[in-house]
Amino acid sequence: MQGAEQLARDSAAGMHDMFGGVSDAATTAPAVRAAFQPLTTRLRLAGEKETLGLYLTGHPIEEYVDELRHFCRRRMGDLKAEKRPQWVAGMVLSMRVMKSRRGAPMGFLVLDDRSARLEVSLFPETFEKFGRKVAKDELLVIEGEVQTDEFSGGLALRAEKVLTIDEARQKFSRGVVLDFTARAMPADFSARLKSVLHPHRAEADNGCPIAVLYGTADARARIALGETWRVQASDDLLVSLRQEFG
Repeated sequence: MQGAEQLARDSAAGMHDMFGGVSDAATTAPAVRAAFQPLTTRLRLAGEKETLGLYLTGHPIEEYVDELRHFCRRRMGDLKAEKRPQWVAGMVLSMRVMKSRRGAPMGFLVLDDRSARLEVSLFPETFEKFGRKVAKDELLVIEGEVQTDEFSGGLALRAEKVLTIDEARQKFSRGVVLDFTARAMPADFSARLKSVLHPHRAEADNGCPIAVLYGTADARARIALGETWRVQASDDLLVSLRQEFG
């Protein structure tokens, strides 16, 4: 883009005529590197939001919908007011911080999961514990009591616990599975897998186990990696696995 802008400026200024047009080298477009790493969905949508102020080709939560079903029984559009705590998940659209009557900070945020929007309140004690996790455009998994909002007539959530998506995976998931039952396993699979997993290794008590599903025409097996290869199941790890193995 910078090269194109420079060519346009030179052309407008008549710089290509300075020496009587003996050479058109100045108007030659800069070389473009053909090989590049495609943007992940998350980065592409973040770029759209930063540039345009809105998501144009999708919504960031779409990448997590199947996964979130394991954490949350209902999407926001299906929630009902109940006395028992419920888990909800959504992107933070907006947040404001206010002071309670005693002067302690408390937070109010709006979550969006594309089925509906929900206002969530973090009262002082909860805000003190979890407020640092709350940021605009962050995907959060929140437990609390869903109540009827008398002011708006809709629903609102009084938060009790707030988890990031990485923390929710650590809490709820049973492990990360690499499925090679429908595709050939690369010859150098072990070395490549070790390289991807190594930066994300975790203590055995806190990490997620890794398993590989392997299949041939005659049989299938589930191969569990040892305890020393438990990992933090972060977005970065999952993106790296998908880029490496599909």
